[in-house]
Amino acid sequence: MLALIMVLSMLTSKTLAQGFIKRYQTPYLQSQFTAILDCSEGGGFCITTLTPLNSSDTSQMAVQLFADADGEQSGLNQHTVFWRNYRSVLALDCGDFLGLDTLRNDSNSVSAIVERFTAGGTILWRDTLPQAYPGADNEISAATYTTDGNLLLLKGGDNFFIQKLTPNGTLLFTKTLPQPFPGSEFNHVGSLIPSPDGGVLFRWGAIVNGLVTTSLVKLALNGDVEWVVSPTGTGFGSASYAPDGHFYAKHAGITAPAFSAVSKNTATGALVWEVDLRAVLEEPSFIAHLSTATNDNGVLVAGSSYSVPGAVLLHNILARFDSSGTLLWQKVFYGNSPIVFTDAKALGDGGFAFTGSQNGMLTLLKVDGAGAILPNALEGALVLDEDGDCAFDASEEKLAGWIVRAVANGIEYFSVTDAAGNFVISNLPGGPAYTIDLAAQAPSYLWLPCATPLLTMPADTTQFTLQANAAVEIQAYCPAMTVDIGAPALRRCASRTIYANYCNAGTSMAENAALEVYLPDEIEMQGSPQPYTQTGQTIRFELGNVPPGECGNVALNVYVSCDSTQLGQALCLEAHVFPDSFCLQNQGWSGASMETDATCLGDTALLSIRNAGNAETTEPLQYLIIDDDVVMFQGTIPAGFAAGSVKNIYVDATGATFRISSEQEPNHPVTGNPSVAIEGCNGWSLGFITPFSNRNGDPFSDRECRVIVGSYDPNQKTAHPEGVHDQHFIEPGTPLTYMLEFQNTGTDTAFRVVLRDTLSHWLDPMTLRPGAASHPYQWKLKDQGQLIFTFDPIALPDSNVNAIASQGFIQFEIQMRSDVPPGTVIENRAGIFFDQNAVVLTNTVFHQVDTGFLEIHLVSTGEAHAASPLSIYPNPATESVNVVLNDDLTGINSLVLVDAYGKNVLQKTFSGGKTTLRRDELPAGIYFIKVVENDRLVATGRVVWR
Repeated sequence: MLALIMVLSMLTSKTLAQGFIKRYQTPYLQSQFTAILDCSEGGGFCITTLTPLNSSDTSQMAVQLFADADGEQSGLNQHTVFWRNYRSVLALDCGDFLGLDTLRNDSNSVSAIVERFTAGGTILWRDTLPQAYPGADNEISAATYTTDGNLLLLKGGDNFFIQKLTPNGTLLFTKTLPQPFPGSEFNHVGSLIPSPDGGVLFRWGAIVNGLVTTSLVKLALNGDVEWVVSPTGTGFGSASYAPDGHFYAKHAGITAPAFSAVSKNTATGALVWEVDLRAVLEEPSFIAHLSTATNDNGVLVAGSSYSVPGAVLLHNILARFDSSGTLLWQKVFYGNSPIVFTDAKALGDGGFAFTGSQNGMLTLLKVDGAGAILPNALEGALVLDEDGDCAFDASEEKLAGWIVRAVANGIEYFSVTDAAGNFVISNLPGGPAYTIDLAAQAPSYLWLPCATPLLTMPADTTQFTLQANAAVEIQAYCPAMTVDIGAPALRRCASRTIYANYCNAGTSMAENAALEVYLPDEIEMQGSPQPYTQTGQTIRFELGNVPPGECGNVALNVYVSCDSTQLGQALCLEAHVFPDSFCLQNQGWSGASMETDATCLGDTALLSIRNAGNAETTEPLQYLIIDDDVVMFQGTIPAGFAAGSVKNIYVDATGATFRISSEQEPNHPVTGNPSVAIEGCNGWSLGFITPFSNRNGDPFSDRECRVIVGSYDPNQKTAHPEGVHDQHFIEPGTPLTYMLEFQNTGTDTAFRVVLRDTLSHWLDPMTLRPGAASHPYQWKLKDQGQLIFTFDPIALPDSNVNAIASQGFIQFEIQMRSDVPPGTVIENRAGIFFDQNAVVLTNTVFHQVDTGFLEIHLVSTGEAHAASPLSIYPNPATESVNVVLNDDLTGINSLVLVDAYGKNVLQKTFSGGKTTLRRDELPAGIYFIKVVENDRLVATGRVVWR
C-alpha cells in the first residue's frame, strides 16, 4: 500500500445542492419519452410527456409528474389523449394539459382540435380549428408557447402552415407558407424553439434530389419565414437561445453519418463556430441528444456514447462549452442503458436539470455547475520517495504510467498516472462519509510501496476534491526487462510484420540490452527498420541502454512459406530479452524456475522439464503429458529438484499434438504454469496448440502461437489461450492475452483509430499490461474498467491502396481475479473507431473458468528413466562440437543427429563415451542429438550451428 499525504480542499466556496439521478415508475410501458421540462415553485420540478400507450393503440398517455428539489416524486397526473400523429408535442402548464386531437372528416380531410384539460381530466375548452388547406390533411405536427405568451401550432409536410392562438384558445391567425424545399420528399418538422422576438425556430427535414437534408427555419412574430439555414452535409437537431440572442444547435451527420457537432449561430442563422464533438470529447461513438444554452452565453451538450454497444457500461455524457467554443468540462455517467435526453433547463443555483428516459422509465438528472451528480473526486500524484521518509515531496520525481485504484464503498475506480505523474478519479459517491483505499500497481517487484492509511471522504460534500499524493520506494536497484511479441493473422505465401515490445520495469538502467526473436523454419526473415543480426532463425536486436520505465518496439518483416505450411497449422514465435537475470527475488520465491520444452525427434517426441533457476524446488510439482486434448500421463517433480536438473519424457510420435504442462514453483514472478507443445511430429493433428497456454516459464521470454488462416474478419478480437472445447475452458489463474486487429476497409486514409474495451468484472485491471502493437499508441484505463487505446496519428491507408499497410493490431495481457467462481464465463469484445465513422464491433470472445475439463486416459509414455543429458561443447558452435556421455556409458553407442523437422541428417557409431561431431554442409539452426545403446535411448541433447 502507498503512503498518502492528505490535503482536503473545496474547489469553490459557493454552496450548491447535491445532484441526483431519479427514475420514476409510470403506470404503463414505454421505451422512449418525448418530454418537456419546467421548474415549479419552490425549486421543484414539473415534467410533462406525451407517449403512446402501446405499439398498436392510436391513443396516447399524457403524463405530468411533480418532484421536489431533491427529485423525490410528489405527484402524478395522467390523461389519455386520442391523437393519431405520434410526432406531435403536448404542451402543458403545470397542473393542466394541453392536448392536440384530430377530426377526420373523410379519407382526405382532417381538421385539428386543441383541447385543454385540468389535472383531473376535466375539459376546460375545446376548439376545432379552421382548415388552412380545405379538404386536405390539416393535422398539427408540433406546438409550443411563444415568448409573447401565445400558442403556435405548426403543420409540416406537403401542406405547410401555422396557426396562432391565445392562451384561452382564441385563433389569432392562420397562415399558409411555402415549403422551404419545393418538390422535396419526406417533409417533417420538429424541435420547436421559441425565439426571444416572439417567433419560433424549428427543424425541417426533407429529401432533396435524393439527398437527406435537415435545416433550421425561422418564423417571425407574424408567422412569416425570415430565413432558412441549410448547411451542406450536416443536419440540424435541437437548438436553444442564449441570453445574448445567439442560438446553439446540435448537429447530426448527413453525408457523414457518424458526425456529431454543436454550433453557435447568430440571430439570423449565420455560423459563428462549430465544434466536432467526437474529436473534442475523445468519444468516437458520441451522439448528441440535445444542446441547451447556459446563462453565461455558453452551451451544454448532452448525449450518449457506447464504449461497446450492448456492454454493461454505457456512457451518458454532459459537456459544457463557453461562448467561444472552448470545452470547460465533460462528465461521464454510467448505467445499463443510455439516458435518452429530451429537454434541459438551467437552474437558478447555477446547475442544470435534464429529463429523458432510461430503460422505459421517466428520468430526471440534476447536476451542479461543474456537471457533477455525485461530485466528489480524488486526485494526486505518485512520486518516487528518494529520502526514505515515505512522505510526499513536491520536488521528488513523479512516476508516469502507473495504474492507480481507489476502492470506495466496495466499488473500484481506476486511473493511470499521466506523463507528469498525476492522476484523477472523478464521480466518486456523495452522501454519508466513507473510506477510500488507494493503491498503485508497481510494474515489478523491485518497487516497495509505503504503508497507506485509509482516506475518509466527508459526508454531504459537494464539488469536493480529496487530494492524496502517494509515495513509493525502491527496494533494489536493478533492471527488470519484459518482452511481448505479437503478429497479425498469418497467411500462407504472404508477407507479414511481427512486432516485439520491450520495457524496463525495473529501477535502474538496463545496460547493453538486447532482444532476440526466434522464428520457426516456416517463416523467412526479410528485413527490419531497425539494425539486426541473423544467425539461422535467430534475429538479434541491440537495444543499447534502456532507462527505467522506457519501452520500445522492434519490427520484423517476414514471409510465411508456401511449401512447408498448411491451413490450420500453428506457428510459434518466441522473443527473449537481455539482461535476463534477477538481482532480487520475489518475496517467498525460492529461486527455482520450471521451464518446459517439446522437441520432435523423428519417430519420438521429447518432452522435458528443466529447473532453470538458481535453487532447488521446495515442494513437489505436478506435471501432465497431454495427447491432443486428452491427459495421457501424470507425474511429479520431487521437492529438492536441483537447479539445472532436467526431466525427460519420450513418447512415440504418432502425429498427435503432444504437450507438457507443469506446475510452477510457488511465488514465481511469472504467472501461470509453463506449458508448451509440439505439432506435426511424424504426422499432423491440428487445432490443439492455441486452446492451451503456450508459455515455457522463462520470465524474460514470451511465446505467441498463431494459426495459419485463409479468409478472416480483418476487424476481430482473439484471446490466447483460446480455451479448450466449445466451452473455451481455462483453469483458474490462467493469464489472458487479448489481441485487437483492425483494418481500414474504407475508401480513404484513416488518420485516427480508437479501440475501446470495457473489461469484464472478472478481470483484474490492476494486472493490465499493454503489449506489442503495430503502431505507436497511447492508452488509458479509467472509471470502473474502461480501457482505451488511441493511435493518433496513424495514417492507415485504405485496403484498396495497400492491403498490408491498412492493417494494425494491439494486444494486452491481464489476469483474472482470484475469486472467480467455477463455471464463470468471462466475455470480452471491443469497439473500433476509424476517424469519425461509426463503431465497428469485434466478435465476442469468451472463456469458461473451471477445472477437470480434460479427459484422462493414462497410457505408457515410453519414458526413458535411464536417459541423461549430454555434455556438448562448444555450444553454439560453427564447425564441430564434442559430445560426452556419463562415465557409466562407455560401451558401443549409436548417435543420431535430427533437424528441426524431425529428419535424421547424420548417424554414426562410437565407443568410449566421447565423440566429435562435425557440421560439414549442414545449414545453420538447431539440431537434436540422440544416443542409443542396444535400441535403448540413453542420452539426449541439442546443438546450435551458427
